[in-house]
Amino acid sequence: MNIGDALSKISNYRFKATRHRVLDIGSERYSCPFFLCPKFSAMICDNIIESGRLQCEDSEYDEREKLNGVKSDLLPYGKLLCNKLVNSYGEWKGF
Repeated sequence: MNIGDALSKISNYRFKATRHRVLDIGSERYSCPFFLCPKFSAMICDNIIESGRLQCEDSEYDEREKLNGVKSDLLPYGKLLCNKLVNSYGEWKGF
């Protein structure tokens, strides 16, 4: 199961995503990868661990911040995912 990219982002990169790849070991094998990611439209923040948020999408926290004149630190997960794909894989260039 891979949740590394999302966990890295919401922890302000305190937790690192493990780089992984499949190597040809010379014999047939079977694998069943499972990638768990937030929904494309999920709003996530950079540093949920050190913020006052109770969860990534914490509307009460956002309202308090708005009243104090603080700009929201939330970003859509889909934007982050597309940026990663475009910057990491040649076939996504120009997407």
